[in-house]
Amino acid sequence: MILYGNDGNRYQIEDKAFKTGGEATLHEIKNHPEWVAKLYKPEKRDLKRRKKLHVMTKLNVSQYFMNSIILPLVVLYDDSECKNNFIGYIMDKVHNITELQNIYYKNELSLFQKVTVAMNLCIMVNLVHGAGQVIGDLNPKNIAFDKQTGTGVLIDTDSFHITVKKSTDQKGRLTFPCTVGVEALIAPELKEKLKKQHADLESVQGGSFTRETDLYALGFHIFALLMGGTTPYRSCVNMAELGSSKNVSDVMIDQFEAAKKGDFLFAKHVIGKKLPEDVPDFDILSEELKKLFIRCFVDGAKKPECRPSAAEYYSALSDYRAMLQKRTPCGHYLRKGYNKPCEWCRIQQLYDEE
Repeated sequence: MILYGNDGNRYQIEDKAFKTGGEATLHEIKNHPEWVAKLYKPEKRDLKRRKKLHVMTKLNVSQYFMNSIILPLVVLYDDSECKNNFIGYIMDKVHNITELQNIYYKNELSLFQKVTVAMNLCIMVNLVHGAGQVIGDLNPKNIAFDKQTGTGVLIDTDSFHITVKKSTDQKGRLTFPCTVGVEALIAPELKEKLKKQHADLESVQGGSFTRETDLYALGFHIFALLMGGTTPYRSCVNMAELGSSKNVSDVMIDQFEAAKKGDFLFAKHVIGKKLPEDVPDFDILSEELKKLFIRCFVDGAKKPECRPSAAEYYSALSDYRAMLQKRTPCGHYLRKGYNKPCEWCRIQQLYDEE
């Protein structure tokens, strides 16, 4: 099929999709192997989305940003004047990656490698926040990494929570909200707002996603990466079963109440309750990382502004990675000074006995 870009060019898009999702399909572009076209299903081609994509193609960001955040490059139409019949957009193609969803439990990735993945996730979140934007939906399926190097990219960025200045003759700012999210990763203060208003992410009043809600989800991912897929709350679903992004209106009551109260697995007021056997010892982490997780999931429950920034996590992770050493004969990584038997061997034995 022939489609027309808002850059004035004409593109030949392969009719057959190589990947299909809930909202769109992905297609190869003839003579442009470095790009792919994301074409929305007809019911998703609304005016708000079209305006948002046009704004995103004009964001003033660095090439370094573009290498890590796969932004829309060209908006596609099926009419040459690019006024009507909006279809989708063009973005950079990414190669040899695996979704974060597949990394939490991967035994072929060492703790050292998972710490590197977590550090690169911090870099990406920091880039977005540094540009004055918010991600919103930090779905692990939208976060992809090269397993060998740990370098990552954020994909499906058309869901980002974008805010820009209005045109020069208008005052104020214009927001194109993120209207989807993974329920378990939505911060408690936003869930509380949805609950009180009986609203969903499209209709909620007074704003939805913020820098602080991003930092809640970031802490969630980092904790899961370092703790073998364990989530911060006893009541939360397993990281392998988080589900897809959607327009959230209801909440998982157990996890919502736990997050709202700051009932983090290792909070002082929770210690003493029996943990599941496959939860790693909190002491495998550095003191600095433990303090950051307390700030995120305990202090942040009442004061979201207390949550650590991506830069703070990066610094603590870098120091922690320097502490890691490989144990013999098992080959697992644990920090220097952790003198107990290998936690990863203990947990592996639990799985082997099932």
